[in-house]
Amino acid sequence: MPGKPPKRARKIRLLGVLVYAVACLFLNLFPTHGHPHFRYNGADSSHDVWNFGWPLAMFIWDSRFGFFTSPHSVVMIALQIFIFLVVFIPLAFMPYKHVAGSDTA
Repeated sequence: MPGKPPKRARKIRLLGVLVYAVACLFLNLFPTHGHPHFRYNGADSSHDVWNFGWPLAMFIWDSRFGFFTSPHSVVMIALQIFIFLVVFIPLAFMPYKHVAGSDTA
């Protein structure tokens, strides 16, 4: 009989969404200081910059020229949003099937 999921199931689903969001933020914004990981206008491999993203740098902060976005960052962020919409949104609204004996008091 479908119905409202118990509090524990809702908490587990919410925890999954939060873990995914933190993982995406980590992968997109993990900072490293060193040579540029991709070419941009004014790139100089002898000048250290801040690379954001792991394992591929998605953004660069150069103190001389400012902020740059890598060519693959749009694809990666779109893929992360797609996974969120396809996996986590349906999971949040999926009806809960009650299995006899599954509740613990």
